Amino acid sequence: MIFPGWKIGLDIQTEGVRAIAVQKHRRGWQLRQWWNLPFPSVVFTDNILSQPTVLLEILDSWRKQLPRRFRLSVSFPAERTFQQDIPIPDKNLSEAIRENYIAYTTARQLQLPDAQLCYDYLEQSDVLKVTASRQSDLEMLLSSLASVQLYPDTVTPGDKVLYALPAKCHPQACQFRVHEEPGYWLWASCNHTMSSGWLDKRQYSDLTALCRWLKSAPENIAFSTADPREEPSLPVQELDAWQLLTRLYPPLPQTKGRYTIALGLAFGGAY
Repeated sequence: MIFPGWKIGLDIQTEGVRAIAVQKHRRGWQLRQWWNLPFPSVVFTDNILSQPTVLLEILDSWRKQLPRRFRLSVSFPAERTFQQDIPIPDKNLSEAIRENYIAYTTARQLQLPDAQLCYDYLEQSDVLKVTASRQSDLEMLLSSLASVQLYPDTVTPGDKVLYALPAKCHPQACQFRVHEEPGYWLWASCNHTMSSGWLDKRQYSDLTALCRWLKSAPENIAFSTADPREEPSLPVQELDAWQLLTRLYPPLPQTKGRYTIALGLAFGGAY
């Protein structure tokens, strides 16, 4: 039996690169390898890639460690995305007109030319939940990856990765999944409302403020953190994406929460 190649999730953060590789085997999914590659200097300024050379050097060195066969999924910085709710257009309109309406309405609300937007949307009740980014941001990311021979199958905002994690990763009663990064929070609902997003820590500095914004008790939140120094200050539940793996080989990372998004990317819905 020939097993499929590696599935790799690549999570690019402001302080470094995290990646994880998994592979399907007879009894489930096994961990193949994980990487934590900190940047030696400041690479992002105000969430904008200001030192691409440093990033490319690290990715190029990392690329040389990978096998010939693999599939790659990459996170798109949640802080570089915009989220808007817009009314659902008339379903009798042609697909082209509907798409033009969505692009125009989203661009107008964000005060950006529609030609500069890259967007996706989900239909919910009487609104479309639109997630958009600047086309130039996505093109810069893809061209940077291509320059070191990395060609992702998917590019997904971090909060959407969090939303797609299966219920197996947390207790059944949880209402929200929350992942903490040094400068922001990712959040996603555990129900069918398809709600997710990110919040700046400069506005919501701690879990108490976040729970207040989510209108949820801490006991109803499944939580992971990328910061090994941070212990939850409230009685939250654990969000553990490592439960998706049936085979683990040491050494394992001390801070497993650092790989929550990378694991979600690696699986990409294949649970």
